[in-house]
Amino acid sequence: MGCGKVCGNAGHLTPRVTQSAQARPLPIISMIRADAALNPAYFYYQLTSADVQQHIREMASTTTNISNVSTSKLAELDVTVAPRTEQDRIVAEIEKQLTRLDDAVAALIHVA
Repeated sequence: MGCGKVCGNAGHLTPRVTQSAQARPLPIISMIRADAALNPAYFYYQLTSADVQQHIREMASTTTNISNVSTSKLAELDVTVAPRTEQDRIVAEIEKQLTRLDDAVAALIHVA
């Protein structure tokens, strides 16, 4: 399930639900906004981690191969929230390692 770059936790959720007014039904999308104490990139990495993704799949209802997670269920999602300085350090380290990986892949493509 792709959540995109959304962030928040059960204590800091502000669900914003929007639905198109067009004649044909479109999906409803919930967005979780982070308060200033949360680093959005940190929560993106949290939400896209294998453990959290598995938990989201388990709370989803599925019909005809389409999974849905209600805003209320998403608000109940527990994720680890480190202090802001630690969030920033974790994000910097993840992005450093991803940059190294990108550079290595580019070097391999150049050699091939």
